Amino acid sequence: MSHYAEVLKEQRAIDALLADGYRITRISEDMDGSAVSFAKAAPSGERAELQLLTADARKYVVTLLFTRMRAGESAKASRQEDGSGAGQTLAVPSSPNGSHLAKTVADANSPNSSCQNKTEADAGETDHLPERPAESSA
Repeated sequence: MSHYAEVLKEQRAIDALLADGYRITRISEDMDGSAVSFAKAAPSGERAELQLLTADARKYVVTLLFTRMRAGESAKASRQEDGSGAGQTLAVPSSPNGSHLAKTVADANSPNSSCQNKTEADAGETDHLPERPAESSA
C-alpha cells in the first residue's frame, strides 16, 4: 500500500469515529506511532482506540484537536462577552501534559516569554568563554 493510501485510510478511520459521536480523550506516543483513545459521551460511554502509524495521520489528529480547542476558547469568549452562557463546551483531554498545553503555547507567544529571540545585550553572554590558544607551527 502506498504511503498516501495509508494516510488516507487512517484519516478516514479518525473521521468515521468522530462522525459516530466519539471524542478524542487521550493521545499517547510510543515507538509504534500514536495510540488515540476515543470515547462517546455518557450514557453509553463506549470506547475505541486507534493506532496511527503514519506521521501525517498523527499531525491530522493533533490539528483536529487544536481546532476544537480553539473553537471552544472562541465560544467561551463569546459567551463571556454577551453573558448568555449558551454554547457548546469543549472536552479537553485530561492527560498530564495535554491539560496545560494551550496555556503553554499562549505563554510562549507573550512578549515577556523566555522563548523570544535574544536581544543584543543577551548576545554578550558567551564572552566568558576562553579563547582558543593559537596553534604553534614547529
